[in-house]
Amino acid sequence: MANLDVLRDTADTLVAVLKTEIPETLVPHDRFYVANREDLRQLPDPASSSLTVYVECVKANPRLRNSTEDATLPIEMWMIVTPWATFARDELRILSRIIRAVDRHPLPGDGVRVGNSWTETDTLQFVSADDDPAALQQFWCSLGLPFRPSMRFAAQIFAMA
Repeated sequence: MANLDVLRDTADTLVAVLKTEIPETLVPHDRFYVANREDLRQLPDPASSSLTVYVECVKANPRLRNSTEDATLPIEMWMIVTPWATFARDELRILSRIIRAVDRHPLPGDGVRVGNSWTETDTLQFVSADDDPAALQQFWCSLGLPFRPSMRFAAQIFAMA
């Protein structure tokens, strides 16, 4: 059973998965950030490409809990991944690699998952959200920032007791 650091390790695992498909020449790997609202207002420096992972929502999923017979507490962690670059064409290049990374690694296992919170029986799945673009527009407006091309993902974690 995963320990209580599993949420931090899930965000770090998504960053690790994204780094597998985004070359450092496009986004330096030291410019991938797990960000909060204030970070998004201050980051990044537009002179250098970067990528942010913002944890939007974390919740227990009772529907998934009822579908399992063990005592795990299925967690959903919603994240918004945003590329930042000087030019829109570069942001689109980064976005295409974000999509490919999650498509190629929807079930990161041992060797891909980051951190010490995982056990062999824990399951992590990344799912692309099929959202209305208005939801992302509303998110950026709530920050007082112009709309940014972004992707929403849910991490489904079957681990915590």
